[in-house]
Amino acid sequence: MNKRGREEIDETHDEYFLRNKTQENKTAGVTFILLGFSEYPELQVPLFLLFLTIYTVTVLGNTGMILVIRVNPKLHTPMYFFLSHLSYIDFCYSTVVTPKLLENLVVEDRTISFPGCILQFFFACIFVVTETFMLAVMVYD
Repeated sequence: MNKRGREEIDETHDEYFLRNKTQENKTAGVTFILLGFSEYPELQVPLFLLFLTIYTVTVLGNTGMILVIRVNPKLHTPMYFFLSHLSYIDFCYSTVVTPKLLENLVVEDRTISFPGCILQFFFACIFVVTETFMLAVMVYD
């Protein structure tokens, strides 16, 4: 390639760079639309109340179990130690999944971003695997 051809390419590249430098970033993030119970809008409020009740009972039950085990010195044995940790893992797993479910039952915009989806999936998997290992450890106790 001769010198003149290279200069033309450099000028073209510089013009392209200057023209695109002033443009805004137009990248769109990937989002998922969660359909769920959108076909049955009459079921959304009863399902919201049902899942909210189950979630509340789960959170209160696990928190109560942890507090009772921590407060009562007679329950400071290995079995109750593992049981309190199992309650904590169950609390965390429920808290990862259920709030998004409840949100999707009451709002019109039922989307989740790709990073949000990956993060929720990651934490759900972590807590399920941890719960499985915790149960395996409790078998030996």
